[in-house]
This record gives sequence, structure tokens and C-alpha cells, in this order.
Amino acid sequence: MKHASTIVALISTLATPPLHADEINCTGQTTIEMRYCSSKELSKSIKQLEAKISNETLVEWKSISSKVCKEAYAVYKKGSIYPQMLSRCETHLNEALLNETRGLGEN
Repeated sequence: MKHASTIVALISTLATPPLHADEINCTGQTTIEMRYCSSKELSKSIKQLEAKISNETLVEWKSISSKVCKEAYAVYKKGSIYPQMLSRCETHLNEALLNETRGLGEN
């Protein structure tokens, strides 16, 4: 009986189908989906910044925006939501910078 919980945990893990990127639902139903979608949005915003600012500036920007977000969300550091909060924060800062780099008439 002392191994029953371990066996149940193992069986439930085996019964869960693997999660593939094409099966991700970005409406955010699970923590895994929310984290994946947040990281996907962050990657997208970084790619957009790569086209707008120099590599040197981008490296500095990523460093400082990461520090700012870590400080802003320090209260969540021990929680499971922390990585998602950081990712979303960095994405929002990237989007703000992208808005500032757009010329007149650009969307």
C-alpha cells in the first residue's frame, strides 16, 4: 500500500497523451498552454524588435526589461504563475518599444 500513490501517479502520467505544439490552445486553459502562449508571444515581439533596433541595443533592452519585470513581479517569484508573468511583462515592454519605433502611418 505504501507504493500505491506512486503507482497511481505513474499511471496517470502514462495515460496523459503528450502535448504537441500544434495541440496548444492559446485561449489559456492550462498552465502549460498559458506559459507556451506567453513565450510564443514574447518570441514574436523579439523578432519584431530585431528588425527595428540594433543587435547591441536589443541585448541591452532584453537585459533591462528582464530585470524590470523580475522586480515588478517579485511577489510572485515562488508561484507557478511567475514565469508567465515575466514573459507577459517583457512582451508588453517590447510592444511599447515597438509602438515607439513605428513611423507615422505605420500600424
